[in-house]
Amino acid sequence: MNKLIPVIYACDNSLVNYLMVSINSLVANSSENNKYRIHILNTDISKENKKKLLELNRDNVSIKFTDLRDVIASLKLSKEAKERLEKPNYFKLFAPEILVKYEKAVYLEAATVVNSDIAELFKIELEGKALAAAPEQITIKKNVYGTYVEKQLGINRDRFFNTGVLVLDMNVLREAELIKALEKKLKKHAFEVLQDEEFLNICFKNSVKYLSTEWNVEAINASLDAKKAKLVQYVMLTNPLHYKDCPLGDFFWRYAKGLSVFDILKAELDGYTAMDKAADKNMRFAVLETAIREIEREMQYMLENVAVKAENPKIA
Repeated sequence: MNKLIPVIYACDNSLVNYLMVSINSLVANSSENNKYRIHILNTDISKENKKKLLELNRDNVSIKFTDLRDVIASLKLSKEAKERLEKPNYFKLFAPEILVKYEKAVYLEAATVVNSDIAELFKIELEGKALAAAPEQITIKKNVYGTYVEKQLGINRDRFFNTGVLVLDMNVLREAELIKALEKKLKKHAFEVLQDEEFLNICFKNSVKYLSTEWNVEAINASLDAKKAKLVQYVMLTNPLHYKDCPLGDFFWRYAKGLSVFDILKAELDGYTAMDKAADKNMRFAVLETAIREIEREMQYMLENVAVKAENPKIA
């Protein structure tokens, strides 16, 4: 009997081309002995883009879409907070309460490429933890962000985890009632620097199993032997669609070949201007400045009852 491997992505129209490459890499490394069910959490993917993504369906890989607009609209939050939740990086938080038939799942960001059978990642035992994740390289390599998470969140920079690649214990996360917890936290905190990563680290810093970095090689960590990379994630300015010298970009273009959108991808790369790159840098500096400003403030996020115990993961 084929093993069912649930894989969750979050996407909007701006990320569809990245997602096509990621899913194509997953398909290329899939096993005929498994069934892979891909759920794409979204709020606005157009019919045209859904059609492009469905081109990647295979006998052992099926793609389904889940629209979150009604769920987000129903939350008792300000308009500004709801707009923040309409960003794909927050969509993962809705997965446990929406995809109720799964006890376990893998979550991947759209800007990833899979170099091994994702079933290997799915099979990793969580040992009662809420999730499995790799250490965040940005907080390790960039002192400002490391200082930020240590001072503002009370989490050692080496223990702060990245949320772009996750193995999820869906039952533990359902018990934690993430959306209720998020509603409560967003009324007090904007999570402006590392966004959803801040929230998940606060909640599950005591209920995380750390993955080997080979399962989440952030492109800023290109010093790692590329041959060992089972999964690559493109973060910050490491964008293979915008920078020809993007670290580990060859992985992306390897899986882009043969896709119906390949020419569109190449055109985007060739058409990315110096002005576009300057805008990227300005955005990066804005986030950096926010982190520096927050470091100078009193500790805000050290709230009682935020640590999650594996045996009682309810978030206060």
